[in-house]
Amino acid sequence: MLQVREQRPDLSAAPGAAPTEPPRRRRPLLLALGIAGVVLLVAGGVAAVTWKPADGHGTDRVTTAGPTPTIAALPGPSAPVPTTIVAAEPAALSPAAAPKVAGPPPPAVPRQSHPVPACTLATGYPLTIPEAMTAAPDGLWFTQPGVARIGRLTATAAYTSFPVSDVPGDQNGIAAGSDGALWFSQTSRIARITTSGDVRTFPLPNGIRPGRIVAGPDSALWFLETNRPAIGRITTSGNVSEVALPGDQPAKGIVAGPDGALWVARGDIFRVTTSGDVKEYAVAQFSQDNVQPEVASGGIVAGKDGAIWFITKYALHRMTVDGHDAGAYGEPDAGQPKAPQADLAVDVNGDFWISTIAPGGSGGTVERVSGQSPQDRQPAKGYPGDAPIAMRAGPDGVMRVGTSPSTAKGAPYGPSTILRLTADGTVVVKALPCPT
Repeated sequence: MLQVREQRPDLSAAPGAAPTEPPRRRRPLLLALGIAGVVLLVAGGVAAVTWKPADGHGTDRVTTAGPTPTIAALPGPSAPVPTTIVAAEPAALSPAAAPKVAGPPPPAVPRQSHPVPACTLATGYPLTIPEAMTAAPDGLWFTQPGVARIGRLTATAAYTSFPVSDVPGDQNGIAAGSDGALWFSQTSRIARITTSGDVRTFPLPNGIRPGRIVAGPDSALWFLETNRPAIGRITTSGNVSEVALPGDQPAKGIVAGPDGALWVARGDIFRVTTSGDVKEYAVAQFSQDNVQPEVASGGIVAGKDGAIWFITKYALHRMTVDGHDAGAYGEPDAGQPKAPQADLAVDVNGDFWISTIAPGGSGGTVERVSGQSPQDRQPAKGYPGDAPIAMRAGPDGVMRVGTSPSTAKGAPYGPSTILRLTADGTVVVKALPCPT
C-alpha cells in the first residue's frame, strides 16, 4: 500500500534558526504576495482619482471593471452636492491648472433683464386708468395720473396724450374753460393745457389742495379743496380766491347749477353764489325706522328738468333750486352688504347713470335711471363688470365711462378702457394703450 508522508522540518538545525523549506515552495508564495500588493495599490489609486466640478456641471466619475474595494470614510463633513446655477459665471480654474494670461481679466457679462413697461405694474395691472373726464368741442379729455398724462379721445376714437407733471391720484379733476383750454388740478396748483398740448401752471396760496373742478357761470373755474371745508375759484388769467363752507369737512362734489350758482355736496347740499354767499339745505330722509341718515356722498349733477340731482349711499335725490329736496328714489341705507353708489352723471336725454365700485376695486356696475321715471332703474346693457372710475357725457351727449380692469377676473388683467354707453348696449370706444 502506497503511503504519503508529510515532510517535517529539520529539527536538528541550530536553535533560533528559522525552519527551512524547499526553495520551490517559498518562491511561489513570495510572488503571490507581491502581485496582491500591486493590485491593492492600483485599486486605491484609482478610487482616489476625482475631478472637481465647475459651476453648472455635475461631478465626473471614473469606474473600473470588477468589484470596487471597500474604503473606510475618513471623519469630517461630507462632500457638497453639486447644484444648478442659472446664469452664473464659469468657475475659475485652480492656480495650478489655470493658464497664465497677460492683462486684466475680461469684464463680467451683465444679467439680461426684461423691465416692466412704465405704464404697467409688475402684476400686469395697467396705470392708464382715467380718473376724471370732461367734454370739449374736439373730443373727450381725461386725466391719467398713473402715467402723468392728459388724454384726449376724438369722435373717431383716436387717442392722443400729453405729458404733464404732478397730477394727484383720485383727488383730481378736469374741465373745459371758457377760453377754449382744459383746466385740471394738480397737488397744489391748477394747470391749463391747450388743445395742442401747451401747459401752464398756477400755484395756489394758503396750502390749497385742489380736487374736482368745473366751469362756473362767471367764466371762471371753480374747484373743491380736498384738505379743508372750502371751494376755490380761479380766473382764466390765474387770479385765485376762496369761499369757506360751514363745518370742518372737505366737500365731495360740485356742479354749476342752472340758476347761476355753484352747488356743492357734503352731507347736506350747499348753494354758493359767484359772489360768495352760502346757503345750506338739508337732505330728505326716509321715514322707515332703523334707517341710517341720508348723506350726500359726492355725485351731483344739474338735471335737464332744471333741478339738482345727487346721490346718497343707495338712493337718488332731486332738489329744486330753492333748496327743497323733492324726492328720493332708491333704497334707504339699512346696512345692506351691497356696494354703495360711487358717482352720478347725466346724458343728453336727461337719463342718469349711477356707478358702484366693489370693495378693493375688484369690479363694479353701472345702472341707467330714467329721467322721466326715476323709479325705473336698469343695469347698463353689456357693461363688462370693470370698475367704473369716471363718468361723463361726451361731446355727442352720450355717456362715457372710464374703467379700471376688474381684479376679480384674475391676471392677466385687461387694459383700461373708455366705454360708450347707450340704452341699447355698451360699445368699447378705446382700449387705452401705454403712451409712447
